[in-house]
Amino acid sequence: MPVLLENARNSGQWFIWVAEENGEIVSHIFIELIHKVPRPGRVIYPFVYMTNVFTSKEYRNKGIGSKLRRYDTEINIRVALME
Repeated sequence: MPVLLENARNSGQWFIWVAEENGEIVSHIFIELIHKVPRPGRVIYPFVYMTNVFTSKEYRNKGIGSKLRRYDTEINIRVALME
């Protein structure tokens, strides 16, 4: 496994959403959970940074990437509510 993926998997701050068809990854989004620096007297919430978004050419314009993005938005909301 590539070092980036191994580090991401073990860090607890990276999430990788994938869409598969017939066992093949056809789309993915990498998401990093970012913790803000604490500020006295204020409630702070983490946020997520989305990067490395890709859908294979033959699967584009079928709504697959949009579904992954909507899932990412739902996770952002859940993370904000957890803190």
